[in-house]
Amino acid sequence: MDKLNQKEYHQALGAADRGDIAAFLKFMLRMIMAAVDELVDEITYAPKNVQERENALLKMLSDDPKLTVAEMAEVLNVSERTVKRHISSLTENGKIRRVGSDKTGRWEIV
Repeated sequence: MDKLNQKEYHQALGAADRGDIAAFLKFMLRMIMAAVDELVDEITYAPKNVQERENALLKMLSDDPKLTVAEMAEVLNVSERTVKRHISSLTENGKIRRVGSDKTGRWEIV
């Protein structure tokens, strides 16, 4: 929970202590909906064929250029070797490139 949500959480909790349970329930429902929205976004990263998977990788890397192969594999529900194959293809086709080291670098969409 970030600082803003933490502050809201404490305010809603205080309101509940004063008898306004609705404020706390509304806050919790907002947090649950945000978490569900994030999960739905992750599910959309589960493509079935090579082109869809590579497009999903491009979207993932544009959202977070510092993703690791392991993280991408987990989201796509494929092996790390499969992700490495797709990364190789995207690199060879000039769609992405690695900037910096393997450990501290990032992916750049070309």
